[in-house]
Order: sequence, then C-alpha cells, then structure tokens
Amino acid sequence: MEAFKKAGGAAFKRKDFKDAVVQFTKAIELDEKNVTLYGNRSVAHLKCGDIDKAVEDAETCIKLQPDWAKGYVRKGNALLQKQSYEDAITAYEAGMSKNPDAGTKKQLEAGLKAVQSKLTGGGPGNMFSQLFQGMWAKLAMNPKTAPLLNDPDTVAKLKKLESSANPFSDQTLLKDPKVSQCLQVLLGVNMGFNATPPGAEEEGAAPMQEEQPAESKKPEPEPEPEP
Repeated sequence: MEAFKKAGGAAFKRKDFKDAVVQFTKAIELDEKNVTLYGNRSVAHLKCGDIDKAVEDAETCIKLQPDWAKGYVRKGNALLQKQSYEDAITAYEAGMSKNPDAGTKKQLEAGLKAVQSKLTGGGPGNMFSQLFQGMWAKLAMNPKTAPLLNDPDTVAKLKKLESSANPFSDQTLLKDPKVSQCLQVLLGVNMGFNATPPGAEEEGAAPMQEEQPAESKKPEPEPEPEP
C-alpha cells in the first residue's frame, strides 16, 4: 500500500494527475479504510477536473472518519470548484467545528474566504461587500425607513439578508416593498418597489458590468496530497 501511495505522491508532484489517481486507487484496493488515501485521490480527481469524483472521495473520508477535519477541506475545495458555494461554506464550517490543527484550520479559513470572494464579486470594490455595514444606523436616520424598523417582520427579513452569504439570491425577500425601500437607502439608488437590485439580474439578462479597482486576484486554496 505504501509503495502505491508514494507513487501517487510522486505522480502528483510531476503533475501527472491521472497517474496519481491510478496509484492512489491501487493503494485504496489494499486499504479500503484509509481516509488519507481517499483524501489524496480526491485532490487528484479535482486536478483532473473530475469534480463529482472529488466530492465523492471527500464524502467517503467524512463517512469513514467524521472528526477528520481534512476531509471537509477536500469536500469544500471540490464544491468550490463546482460553484456550489453554499454547500462549500457548509463543508468548511463543519471542518472548523472538528478542532482542526493549525495547518488545516488555515486551509478551511482560506476556503471560506475564497467562497466569500466569489459571492461578493471578487473583492472589496464590489458594491455589495460593505452593504450591511452600519445598516441599522443608516435606516434609523432616514425618514423613509426609520418607521419600518418598528415592523418586526421587516426587521426579521433584513436580518436574514444581513446574515446571508449571498443576500441577493432570495428574490421573495427582495420583492418585498418594505425591504426594497430599505435597500434603496442602503444602495443609494431608486429601484422602485418590486425592482430587482443591481447585481441580482433577472434570468436571461446580461450581467451588469462594474468597475473594479486594480488589485491582485486572491488565489483559491491549492490542494495538496497528504504524505
């Protein structure tokens, strides 16, 4: 088993990811309960572009050893590549709850940051990244929205938007007239009551283009096999 595992690691280092899959598979055939082997093969599958297989191996890791935080790194990274951002967040946060070591914790945190970057459009220049900062004070000081803060239902909906990883994914909330009024104030635009907020395009519409300040792109977590 160790010989195939080492061969898989060597193949990975020379970027022969298909051979890495083959070698890790041979190792798994000899030790079907080894979570590290499934984790390594998950990484190799991901490098080959076989995202579903990468997710499957990561889930096997978690099934075999639920407290192994690295399995959640593998699953989160695969789901990130699949653009299943909400599921990726769930995986990374689950890993954080498993008392990860320092290195694994950094990988989980990097994964969460990468997902948030994707959801907010890639950086601090995105108009929504700071949307909810100081939200309650802004709404309380505006004569149009101050009375709405006395409505428990509206406050609950605003809190739901504030805590959401992707606040503009829930069209039902966004089309609520009172919530829409609050968003107008926060965004500094006149959307009109049932309008779709900027950046939350209707299906089939061309996405709006926003100017972004020049900045270096944050790299996504780079998976590596376990030794």
